Amino acid sequence: MKIGLLTNRTEISAGLYLKDILHRCDRAMIYVFIAGSYFPWLTLEQLPDESWASQMKWIVWLLAILGIMYQQIFHEKYKRLETIFYVVMGVGPVLLILNELFICVQCLLCCDLNS
Repeated sequence: MKIGLLTNRTEISAGLYLKDILHRCDRAMIYVFIAGSYFPWLTLEQLPDESWASQMKWIVWLLAILGIMYQQIFHEKYKRLETIFYVVMGVGPVLLILNELFICVQCLLCCDLNS
């Protein structure tokens, strides 16, 4: 009976350890998914070469790596901050690219008005 209890407790402990590993991997994959979703779009989009938007495809991957490192170090410690990181990483590139495109449109309109 004692062997059965010990075996059962060992299985539960191993299951909790596996659950923690899988949970950490799941959280890390959120960052990879966000960066992977932006990368093809940022690669194919014609953006001004001298702007931040043209480098955003690499910045997104850098943010993903930093987010994964943060998440692994401070796992489940600062959940709200982690959620803010997800939102900033998800919305930040779009806002920057929309700003760049807005500036390009303004420049085109000013050039047309001056002609």
